[in-house]
Amino acid sequence: MRQGLLILVASTFLLPGAAGQQASAQQPKAVFKVEGGVWCVAFSPDGKTLASANFLGSNKFMLWDVATGKGKPLADSHRGEILAVAFSPDGNTLAWSGDDSPYDHDVRLWDLRTNKRRPGSRGHAGCLWAVAFSPNGRFLASASDNGIVKLWDMARQQEWMSIQEQKADSASLAFSPDGKTLAATSNSTIDLREVTTGRHRAILRGHEPRVTSVAFHPGGRFLASGGTDTTVRLWELATGKTVRSFQNSSGSVYSVGFSPNGKLLASGSAGGQLTVWDVAQWKELCSLTGHTRTVHSVAFSPDGQLLASGSDDGTVRLWDVGALINVGR
Repeated sequence: MRQGLLILVASTFLLPGAAGQQASAQQPKAVFKVEGGVWCVAFSPDGKTLASANFLGSNKFMLWDVATGKGKPLADSHRGEILAVAFSPDGNTLAWSGDDSPYDHDVRLWDLRTNKRRPGSRGHAGCLWAVAFSPNGRFLASASDNGIVKLWDMARQQEWMSIQEQKADSASLAFSPDGKTLAATSNSTIDLREVTTGRHRAILRGHEPRVTSVAFHPGGRFLASGGTDTTVRLWELATGKTVRSFQNSSGSVYSVGFSPNGKLLASGSAGGQLTVWDVAQWKELCSLTGHTRTVHSVAFSPDGQLLASGSDDGTVRLWDVGALINVGR
């Protein structure tokens, strides 16, 4: 099978703050090339492996060794697009979903210890846009384009509950750090629900016409979101109000993600724009250039030193962002 191509390049920053100095681009630490556009990327809990999934090609699902850059395809019979991927908190299970119509609409599970497929989660009728594990690994959430969000009990390997969102097209899911709240996008709204009961906690409105991505701040007080209205928003969960909003110059925002320490927020957008924000001061720290098409997915490594981005241009890029943590402190 054809392997991805790894390209290593020098890594240098020009950081804001010095006299006459502008926030500038950093060269990626590594570039992984694949066939077709990349829709999702995710780091394993130990940070040693990066998973990426792309639309086309024979190797839709790749596992990359972060230290060496070597990639290997994950053997599976998924015939359609892979749109979401997530590692379990213990690092033993990989979940992914997508559009495998007209064959099935299952959440696929892979046991990384045995390198074999596990029984997945069935019951969705539409294309699966998102999957997410709860922080303690008890639940797996999945969302489809017909507005159905399902919670799966991983220990019992059965459905815990099914939730019909207000509107169709649930594109993104995220669990709060304490695992008690699930955020699910539903067209132009973000629905916050109590995990164990499914009850509404709040509905966040502000993006129009569509919310594309959500991420909880590690401290649990805030939620970040991106939308096709070209904005990145920061929501205060206690009040349900937008406390910060920034316009993205290149177009729709398709991905957002916080660093593990909560100091940085990354956003990926149309036109290949990848931006890193200072959360405390809510200002742009750095624009990471190199992608030439939409950045669909961003993910920080568990130690916060690396940022991975996946794009329609057929590349996964690794960025050394460790130097940004203390900028302006």
